[in-house]
Amino acid sequence: MSTVLPPISVVTPSDHGAFILITSGFGLSLILIFTIIRVTARLFINPPFDGDDLLMGISTLLGIIYSAILFSLVSTGFGKAGDLLSSSALVSVQKLLYASDFFFLLTLWASKCSMALLFTRLTPRADHKRLAFGIRIIVTGWLVLSIFLVALRCDLSEPWIFVDPRCKDAVTRWDIIGAIDIVTEVALFAMAILLVKDLKMSISRKVFVVLAFGLRLPTIAFAILRLQTAQMFADSDDPTFAGVFFVIWSVVEAHFSICSSNIACLKPFIAAFNTSFGGSAEINEQPRMDRSKGNSGSGTTSLKYFGQKRNSSYMLSTMNSSTKNDRSRPGTRGGRGARGRDQELGNDVDIIHEDTGSVGSGGSRQMIIQKDVTWDVQYSSPKPAKHQLRGVAQ
Repeated sequence: MSTVLPPISVVTPSDHGAFILITSGFGLSLILIFTIIRVTARLFINPPFDGDDLLMGISTLLGIIYSAILFSLVSTGFGKAGDLLSSSALVSVQKLLYASDFFFLLTLWASKCSMALLFTRLTPRADHKRLAFGIRIIVTGWLVLSIFLVALRCDLSEPWIFVDPRCKDAVTRWDIIGAIDIVTEVALFAMAILLVKDLKMSISRKVFVVLAFGLRLPTIAFAILRLQTAQMFADSDDPTFAGVFFVIWSVVEAHFSICSSNIACLKPFIAAFNTSFGGSAEINEQPRMDRSKGNSGSGTTSLKYFGQKRNSSYMLSTMNSSTKNDRSRPGTRGGRGARGRDQELGNDVDIIHEDTGSVGSGGSRQMIIQKDVTWDVQYSSPKPAKHQLRGVAQ
């Protein structure tokens, strides 16, 4: 005969602590699942690990500790009516809630900085990297300010006390913390828009990438709801019972922040960057073409540039009339090519028609840009001939 175990907690008119347990348990399960998915993606799909992964791991660890404190908080008596708690239990509840505030802030900080580091990892542009670094500085400053506002409140000898006497300016402190929190979330979303704004990619793909990072935006709604319940928490005559929803929205914001940061770096979203990032019109002063010879068929041209970068488009000049349309080279399978001189840079240019794979990728899947390119080459000769080469450039 099976034995039915009693529930861990029961919701009653005088005890709502079970709501916190359910929310924390569900959120904890989600962040562990997303962490496992992220580690798997970094190991087998998009290696290697980087600073954003380290900070996200720290954020996950802090989120686990935060949930453990809340479990202890509910077991001590938070969520129950004040008249059901002993004096010692009331003191323990206030200390645990005080400690949970710090881990809430640290979890958000690590999550935000992880997103900023992910931007740094994705973009090749120095100005974008500087903006991402600026966001990390602002978020770190917000953390320091928030810790001081939470730690140094009311009676400095017992700053955790929020019941008899009450801390009158506690809500104002949380309003300041919440306002800056919302501003940093908006900054992170704006950074995502800035990353794709100048990319040569379809509008639909840009929207897709922005929405991937925009999954953090509900965090703003959770922060606003948290601030609204903070006022209810402070005004209540029974704060240990009325503060349940303040804690719930805190848990939702912290755990959702971790999950949304993990979603943004998973393979379905990162794939959009792998086809476009680095595709801006940047060339080098002394271009050189690496040629892999091949037979006729679907062509591949692999370019390697060496020297100093500059922002401009690469223009092919009219080719010399002495160039042969077809030529065989020793050790090749009969590749086709043309040779000319670039008028802007003063360098010889070879256009090779080949069917081999890209040069120098080594099978790597990191930041590889693959796109169809069509060249229209004009030959200056008494009888001009026009050839069109189509291939894949990597």
